[in-house]
Amino acid sequence: MDTRFDSLSHAKTRLLFHVVFATKYRRPCLSGIEHILYECLGEIESFSDFEIISASVDAGDHVHMCIRLCKSDVSVGSVVRRIKQITT
Repeated sequence: MDTRFDSLSHAKTRLLFHVVFATKYRRPCLSGIEHILYECLGEIESFSDFEIISASVDAGDHVHMCIRLCKSDVSVGSVVRRIKQITT
C-alpha cells in the first residue's frame, strides 16, 4: 500500500498547496522572529486537519508554506483563514 496518498472508500488523494503570506506593505517585520512563527505554525498544525510540510521566511517580509490537506472535505480557504486568525 502506498502511504503517500490518503485513501477514502472510493478514491485516493494527495492534496498539496503552495501558500504565500505577505506582510502589509511588504515590511520586513518577520526577520528575527522566525522561530516564534515556526512554533506557532506547529501548534496550529497539531490540532488541525492539515499538515505543514515546509515553511520558510524569505526576505523577512513573506512566508512560503507547502501544506498537505489530510481530508478532502477541508477547503484551502478554511486552512488559510485558520492560519491567519491564529498567527495575527
